[in-house]
Amino acid sequence: PTTLPVDPKTVETFVLATGGGVGKYEDQPSNGRGAKMKFFNQHGLCECPEGVAGLGFGRVRFPENEPSDLKSYVRIPWSPDDPSNSLNDPRLVLHFMQSVWKLDIPRFLITITGGAQDFDVSDDIELILNDLMQFARRTHAWILTGGTNVGIMKLIGLARRRFGGKIPLIGVAQWGRLTHKSLLEVQQGERNVGYLTRSPVQLPRTGAVRLDPNHSHFILADAGAAASDA
Repeated sequence: PTTLPVDPKTVETFVLATGGGVGKYEDQPSNGRGAKMKFFNQHGLCECPEGVAGLGFGRVRFPENEPSDLKSYVRIPWSPDDPSNSLNDPRLVLHFMQSVWKLDIPRFLITITGGAQDFDVSDDIELILNDLMQFARRTHAWILTGGTNVGIMKLIGLARRRFGGKIPLIGVAQWGRLTHKSLLEVQQGERNVGYLTRSPVQLPRTGAVRLDPNHSHFILADAGAAASDA
């Protein structure tokens, strides 16, 4: 939205922390309901302020998907044990999703949690998944999962691929547990316009997890923990 109830300096620091580099807010046409919007259009090199690590965002290409089927991701700083850290404010993540990913605020938010073990899918489950995707599409909902390629999260990803079309399916995952996460890192000084293509390989190392290729967006929370500690 045009206004955000967070200190502008905090917003700027958050954008820089995600590797946003230089940018500015620009007016966009009305959304059809009379609401004027501003979006953050970034440009230039990643230059992070002192004491703030550049984490990065872009788009990721999965080997089993078409080359043009790129998925958006952002790696965010997260300090769950430090509630005073302004970068933990969830409104900043929402602001990023609106201004950089340009997602409309949903009418419904559907959160799905469950086991990380694969299982067989019955006809009844297929019908439920189809109904879920139709409901999400009709109501302009977002669906949130843990974002990895196992269990219920993998199943929801496959359902979106088969039934869901362009429904935002957002995976919220722990950065420290991801396999081959170095391929998603953005180095300071690298040109980052929010559309970098990364290609993670398919075989995960022991103890790590892989992102699901059928999610549309990923929020990767970096608490500074390794895979064994996350």
